[in-house]
Amino acid sequence: MTLEQVSYLSQTVAAAAVVVSIVYLAIQVGQAERNQRALMQQARTERGMVLAASMEAPHFAAIWVKVTSDNPDLSAMDVSILTSFLRRWALNLLDAHANHAMSLLSDEALERACAAARWGFAYPIARAVWGVTVRGTFTPEDATIFEAMAINVVPLGAGTDDAARTRAAREVLLAGG
Repeated sequence: MTLEQVSYLSQTVAAAAVVVSIVYLAIQVGQAERNQRALMQQARTERGMVLAASMEAPHFAAIWVKVTSDNPDLSAMDVSILTSFLRRWALNLLDAHANHAMSLLSDEALERACAAARWGFAYPIARAVWGVTVRGTFTPEDATIFEAMAINVVPLGAGTDDAARTRAAREVLLAGG
């Protein structure tokens, strides 16, 4: 084999190595993107669980029962706690919206965040707290975006006695229905 042939062979091997490296890099970039999306989804799920778990604290649960049953007997402390909670809920949805706009969050994940906020902000007390104390903590643009996703698309709901509804549903199930 001549020196020229060795040179051609080494150039061919080098070109093949570059192609293999580029293919490997493309695979790694794709895998990194999938991993990043999975981590983001895991973080969003964790944030949602922490938000929901805060409703389990006895004092907050009592306040949330007032919200869902439309009991207007709220103390200043109740309104303060609701303001903080509803602000976190709105921030969570606005964050989901921003991630969706950057194609970092799927349509389905955004819809899950919207559905939860729509449920909570359908109650008159939640909307009242939003309008009186929470809305002013956001930019007008963010407030408008939040309202378009969570408030304006859902009719104002009436308070319900969830305990009574649960007991009634249980009776139906026990009766074989």
